[in-house]
Amino acid sequence: MKLGGYVFGIFPRSERLIDISRSGSGFMEAARDESKSLMEIQEKYGLNYIDDPQLTWDDMFRPIILNQGGFSINGLTRYFETNTFYKLPVIESKIEYKDYLEPYISLSGNLSKPPLISLPDPFTFFCMAKNNWYSDESSLISDIGKLLANVSQGLKSQGYNILVLKGPMYTKCDATRLGESIKGSLHEIKESFGGKVILHTYFGDPTKNAQVIKDSSVDGIGFDLKSMKHESIKFFGSKDISVGAIDGLNTKQETIDELEAIMKNLKGIISSENIYITNNVDLEFLPQSFSINKVKLIGSVIKVLNDGRI
Repeated sequence: MKLGGYVFGIFPRSERLIDISRSGSGFMEAARDESKSLMEIQEKYGLNYIDDPQLTWDDMFRPIILNQGGFSINGLTRYFETNTFYKLPVIESKIEYKDYLEPYISLSGNLSKPPLISLPDPFTFFCMAKNNWYSDESSLISDIGKLLANVSQGLKSQGYNILVLKGPMYTKCDATRLGESIKGSLHEIKESFGGKVILHTYFGDPTKNAQVIKDSSVDGIGFDLKSMKHESIKFFGSKDISVGAIDGLNTKQETIDELEAIMKNLKGIISSENIYITNNVDLEFLPQSFSINKVKLIGSVIKVLNDGRI
């Protein structure tokens, strides 16, 4: 078993960057500078992949729906059981790819480890958007997949090697009735991106959709260990496993001993060769200083556990 670690998703903004965003002047440049610093911290502490903090992303849909065809925005919707909100994507006409998301990415220069970025998974996009156009759900998922495949291809051309597809809706809704369309969309994204693709599920247990996920083209699967039985991971086959044991909803810091106990328990459950310790959900729900502490912890724990403690 090879043990690694990384973080994924949107980071919280510093107080300084929040103030700049409110002023309406110089935000994009300041966000890129802060993103560079956060990526350097991940490199410093030895994470296997380096997450683009996506500080310019107000939510995981916004840059996509603002820059592509077929969408409008209709007010704020609560993001699951959190105190945050996202702007509801409304599908008003046929979805069309128009433009790459270059203004919203932070990768610049060379990194010592592969860079990572996150997008919404097509089934999650389908579930969390309002459909005012498509009469056929399979066609809608297919067109969402094509859109995300084009976006992914652009991200790959800019140097990203790892793509995390955020899939909380696999823990909330039945994906099996649309399984073939979902698998087709995931395959198209994988083919277009070319690099490693990880589907990360969270806010619950995705076991009811295990067959769809297991049979898809993704290289790895991520789980929210804070909201599911650890034993359920055995139903997902031998793909790479990302263990979401770092809580992005709680400022309480996990310990190396706690994480060691989790990994020892999973060693007898998981058949995967590659296992990663990561956050269960985006770190954006925490103050930035706490997020950085969790990054440091992941770096420390993979070093300690790879030195022979599991």
